[in-house]
Amino acid sequence: MLLRNLIVRTLLTTLIIPSVALLLGSQPAQSYDADQTLSGTRQVGDTKFVLPTVTLNGEPVSEVLVTASLKFRYMQSSIFHADQDFAAFAREKMDQTLDTLIPRLLLGREGLKLGIPFDEERFEAFFSQRIEDFGGRKSLERMFTSVGLSMDEYRNLARHSFEARLYVENLYENVDVSEEETRDYYLANREKYGRLEVRTVSLTRFIYNEDPAPSAAVGELKSSVGEIRSIEGLQQFTRDHRKKFSVKTNTMEKIVFTEKKGGLVWPGVSTLLEERSGYYFTVYQNRKEHYLLLVEKIQPEDIKPYEDVRTRVFEKIRVDRRNELLREKVRQLTDAADVSIVYPP
Repeated sequence: MLLRNLIVRTLLTTLIIPSVALLLGSQPAQSYDADQTLSGTRQVGDTKFVLPTVTLNGEPVSEVLVTASLKFRYMQSSIFHADQDFAAFAREKMDQTLDTLIPRLLLGREGLKLGIPFDEERFEAFFSQRIEDFGGRKSLERMFTSVGLSMDEYRNLARHSFEARLYVENLYENVDVSEEETRDYYLANREKYGRLEVRTVSLTRFIYNEDPAPSAAVGELKSSVGEIRSIEGLQQFTRDHRKKFSVKTNTMEKIVFTEKKGGLVWPGVSTLLEERSGYYFTVYQNRKEHYLLLVEKIQPEDIKPYEDVRTRVFEKIRVDRRNELLREKVRQLTDAADVSIVYPP
């Protein structure tokens, strides 16, 4: 039996707490051979996959919970990679699934030790919001059917996530920031509070006529951005390629971006927009639909006075401190945990 302390190297998902991004450690996760398919196999539909035996501090982790976590992760992945086989996904992502699940369980158990009560009313609101985030119950059930996941299994996953969330909220209660610290941070970082106001933004949806869409579609669009360079260039590009795909373009005004090294970040689009000779763009994919976000006519605003941005600065410092506190707590828990992940021979 292989025993090891698990060092987390993945992000805890938003089911714990939406504003937290945790990146912990770098030790490789336990791997296994793709040919291990005879013993310890489980099935989703007609697809068999290898399921390890997992224990956490001497207590077994439910097979149902591990399998449901894997299926939910597969469902999320298949939104963007519809052609990926579940068995191949299980071989590739089982360890990452456990690296996300185990810290969540550890955080929830810490809450139980402290006697933090489980708030059923808040959980129901939390669970309802998760369903709405996926387009409602009917939409989510259709996605669940495609991967063999039941609503009850997802509810169980959500309960564990909510337990972890309650502990994290308790952990955060004593994190605060003084007025002096807030002002000092602003004075040292005033240039960050001159926002970029964008005069023209074009979000164009390309739907390829081929089924499925060409695997090189994103690369093709990226390479074509050099021809486009402006809204007018985009219009000409779509006319020249109208036989290949249908196009819908929305033009927006006065969008505020966050400036980062090498590009821009727009709330709602997590991808960094690359900079090229005075314009910015990103290309991303959702099934057959490909999106090109093109930004031009950028004008920086003046640096904001402290009184106008005090709340933003305060929240920035507090969120950073909370994230670091949570990182350290998860490190402590995972370093102290006895984790056994045993794959069949």
